[in-house]
Amino acid sequence: MLRKSLLSTLSLILIAVFIVGCSGAAKSTTTTASDVHKVAWVSSEALGDPYSVNTLVGVQQAIQESGGELKTIEASSDAEYKSTLRSLAQLGYDPIITIYENLAKVVGDVAPEFPKTHFIIFDAQVYPDQPNVKTVTIDRSGACYLAGVVAGKLTKTNKVAHIIGEDYPMVIAFAAAFEAGLKSSNPDATFHVAVAGSWIDPNIGRTLGLQLASEGYDVIFDTANVVGLGVAQAAGEAHFLEIADIWSPRINSYQVWNTMFSGKDALYQEVNSVFDGTFTPGMLNFGLAEGAEVYNKDDYFNLAQENQKLVDDTIAAIKAGNITIPTDTTTR
Repeated sequence: MLRKSLLSTLSLILIAVFIVGCSGAAKSTTTTASDVHKVAWVSSEALGDPYSVNTLVGVQQAIQESGGELKTIEASSDAEYKSTLRSLAQLGYDPIITIYENLAKVVGDVAPEFPKTHFIIFDAQVYPDQPNVKTVTIDRSGACYLAGVVAGKLTKTNKVAHIIGEDYPMVIAFAAAFEAGLKSSNPDATFHVAVAGSWIDPNIGRTLGLQLASEGYDVIFDTANVVGLGVAQAAGEAHFLEIADIWSPRINSYQVWNTMFSGKDALYQEVNSVFDGTFTPGMLNFGLAEGAEVYNKDDYFNLAQENQKLVDDTIAAIKAGNITIPTDTTTR
């Protein structure tokens, strides 16, 4: 019931503009502004998670400004990936955007068949060397480091934890950056990483949050997508401070910082590059230097003035190259 209620609340607040229909094995929805541009978004996961919804805002903004049509599709099995991408290309969708690793792996096979169609791979470590393919990733290192700096100033018990969805290199890099920021502002703080083993079950987040709170952790950072909704509920119950990894509706006042991992600005830029003919293939790692948002402004103004200054100074130091952010940690 917890998972259903939290996801329902999130859907009402965040996804009012997306109506996901079902047709056969794949689910899709089309939002039409005009007949000028046709853009497709294809996900290997169920549509509607906070991360993808917020990222889609950038795609939708580009379409609204230039006119066109957005089709969002769930490709629910490996067997569907290539056929879905081929069908979209044949129907004239351009660009075709894929999100997450499984789909990205087949773009390299399909893209050469449609050299006039642009493919944008988002949030996957896949880099086809092809003239009509762009891979876009989000550089979360600066945001995570900054979140650690803030956590170090907010903790009263000097016990800070980080809940991650799964244990693999890209996610551990989040923890490494967060830990480095934490230690920079509070060398006496202890740090613990808890692995949820899921990205979609808020009940796990709630259980882990309550357990960590019972052990004295009073600031908990979560980079676990929908699992973080359960962490937020646990914060309201156990009164610890939560730092979230994506924009989400305020469930309670214990949510004090947000690292703004959205790719909306990056995809707004890349979709427009297809529209205006300035598309370039290759790789874009979108971070602080490229203008990525790394915190919520309301959170910033809720900090004490000395901590606001610390945030400003930290961002300036990262941009200037004066802070080296690690990508790995032995902390677990």
